[in-house]
Amino acid sequence: MKKIISLLNIIFLTKVASAYNGYGSFSFSEFLAGIDQSMIIIGAIFIVMFSLLFFSLSRVFKSKDSNPAIPAMISFALALLLTYWINKSGLDIEGLFSGIGISAETLNILVPLLAIGLAIILIVKLKAKALIIIGLLLIGISLTELIYEKLIPIVVGVVLTIIGILIATKKKKKKKIIIEE
Repeated sequence: MKKIISLLNIIFLTKVASAYNGYGSFSFSEFLAGIDQSMIIIGAIFIVMFSLLFFSLSRVFKSKDSNPAIPAMISFALALLLTYWINKSGLDIEGLFSGIGISAETLNILVPLLAIGLAIILIVKLKAKALIIIGLLLIGISLTELIYEKLIPIVVGVVLTIIGILIATKKKKKKKIIIEE
C-alpha cells in the first residue's frame, strides 16, 4: 500500500507539460477550474448510483459459482443510463440542492469529500478491484466533453488500472501457489 501511495504522490507532484499553457507548466488549480460544477454533481450521482446498485446486485447474484463481474457490469450500465437520463432530462440538480437549503459553496466542499470517502470505502471493500474500477471511471469520464483538461484523468486512470491489475494478478498467483502446495 505504501508503494501505491508513493506512486500517486509522484504522479501528482510531478510537473506535467500542458499543451494549452504556453509556458509548458501544469497548474492543478487551472485543471480544477476547467471542470464544471454540474459535471462534478453528475459524476457524484453516477458514483453513488453505481455503488448502491453494485451493493444490492452483489447480494442478489451471490452464490458459490457466481462471477463478481456480472453485478459490476449490470450496475455500471444502469448507473450510466440513469445518470444520462438525469443529465438529458434537464433536471436542475444545482437548483434542487439550493431549494433545500444547501448552497453551491457547500456543495463545492461536500461533493469532493463524499467522493474521497466513497473511494476509500471502495478501496477497503474491493481492494485491487476498486483501483481498476476507479481507474476505468477516470478514463471514461476523461473521454467525454465534461472535462476540459483530459491528460491528468487519463494518466491517473491508466496508472490506477495497471496497479489494480498487477495487485489482482499477484494475489491470484499467491493463491495458486498455496493451493498447489
